Amino acid sequence: MDTDKREKKPITARTTILGIVIGVAILYLIFNWGQSAFRAFAAPNPVIVSKGVENVSHAILEYDAGIWAEIRNDGGDGTIAMEATFTQAGQTYKKSTTRYFKSLETAKMEIVFNEAHLLGGPPQVSINVFPYGK
Repeated sequence: MDTDKREKKPITARTTILGIVIGVAILYLIFNWGQSAFRAFAAPNPVIVSKGVENVSHAILEYDAGIWAEIRNDGGDGTIAMEATFTQAGQTYKKSTTRYFKSLETAKMEIVFNEAHLLGGPPQVSINVFPYGK
C-alpha cells in the first residue's frame, strides 16, 4: 500500500522572521485602516483649548469686539460650528460661524461683534462649539 507521507519542514530562523514580518505588516495595515475608518465615519469632537475677547479699534470712540476660540478636533474629520453670545448694556447678540477641521487639527475661529460700544459697560461673552451636520 502506498501511503502519502509528507515531510514536515523544520521551523527555521528564516521562517520565524518571515512570520514576524508578515504579522507586523498585517497589524500595521489593520491599525491604519482603523484610523482612516474612524476619521471618515466618526463625528467631529470639538474641544475649546483657549478663548478670549479682543477689542478691534476703528476710531476714537468706536470699536468691535472680536471673540475668538482656539479649537482642537478630537474626533473625525468634519465641520465644526462655533456659536458666540455677546451681552452688553442689557442687549444680547448671537452669531455663529463654521469651519472644516481634520481629525486632531487645532485652529483659531473668530466672530466679530460690531454691536459693541466702548462706553457700554463690561461685556459678557459665552462660546459654544459643536459638530455641524454629521
